[in-house]
Amino acid sequence: MNVALVSEGPSAAAFPGPAGYDAVVGVNGVPTRWLCDWWVFADPDFYVCVGPSVIGHPMILTTSSLERAMNEHQFRAAGLEERYREDRAAGRIKAEEDMPLIPAMPREVPILSGGNRRGQARWFNYSGLGGLTCCWFLAGDEGSVEVDVFGVDMQGIGDVHGKDAVCRSVERWERERRIWDGLVEGFERTGRMRVHWTPPEKR
Repeated sequence: MNVALVSEGPSAAAFPGPAGYDAVVGVNGVPTRWLCDWWVFADPDFYVCVGPSVIGHPMILTTSSLERAMNEHQFRAAGLEERYREDRAAGRIKAEEDMPLIPAMPREVPILSGGNRRGQARWFNYSGLGGLTCCWFLAGDEGSVEVDVFGVDMQGIGDVHGKDAVCRSVERWERERRIWDGLVEGFERTGRMRVHWTPPEKR
């Protein structure tokens, strides 16, 4: 299975589009720019913030059930009531606890330590990490997956949309990079996943 993982770093501009991929996993605001099969975000607020601009109706993976994190007033204020009802009825919204985390994840992957106070697994501490893990889930229990990564730059404060965010600090990238490297190493050690990604120091 060939999958494109597209995050919001400036290098996402090199993504050639969905043609030629079995699936496209878009992180945060990426599905507002390209048609994606999966939309992954760690912060449920993204459903309200960018939901009206998302292209198509991708499957959704987020950290917790949207109905617990958001209230009806927020959906109504954003004009998303109908979309939310459609997504729910079609089974398109998957929360972290809905995914086959323990059976499907190899023992080598460091997911069950260093989480937040709610016990959140390390693989979803940041949206890009959730996107990478979503690619693993797409392979299923017996399959394999090749992942081409775009926009996982882990440096600077700008994104592919031309916006800056001060939260993208050097310290934040260092934290995310440590977990990302552990996930990639663990996934690839299984022989069932190969990640094609150029780290910032090699660009």
